[in-house]
Amino acid sequence: MWRWVAALTAISAVIFLANAATLPLADPDEARCGSIVRTMLSTGDWLMPKLEGQLYWDKPAPFFWLAAIGQLATGSMELGGRLVAALAAVACVLTTFCFARRYTGNFGAFLAGMILVGSPEFVFVGRWYRMDMPFVAAMWAALWWFWRYEGRALPRKIHRD
Repeated sequence: MWRWVAALTAISAVIFLANAATLPLADPDEARCGSIVRTMLSTGDWLMPKLEGQLYWDKPAPFFWLAAIGQLATGSMELGGRLVAALAAVACVLTTFCFARRYTGNFGAFLAGMILVGSPEFVFVGRWYRMDMPFVAAMWAALWWFWRYEGRALPRKIHRD
């Protein structure tokens, strides 16, 4: 199983991170996120995201915190934010593997992950400096967690007075 997971992780990481640092923040949403992270790093105020000096309430702060950590780790604004989306996309691919493995085995689960990695829209969002992919990864993780444990009977305590 671990060879399949390692291969799927490596292929996914290459696809989601290829040239991520060299692509400019061309989309207005990417530029906005990059500006918020740059402000967080320059001012040292990590508590509340700010855009042009005003509090930015439209998106939750944890994405910007992760992007700032990514930027500190990589030294690149573009790669720092896209790293968060890429890691979330890899997590989605591995969650797909876990879902499919139960029903099809390792090879079928690998194919399911590769189909997801080959989906153009998924690749686009996995390479985008936005919080969409981390949100998808969190949602898939919650569904996987529910699916994994929903079949198990919870112990019931019957109290008779």
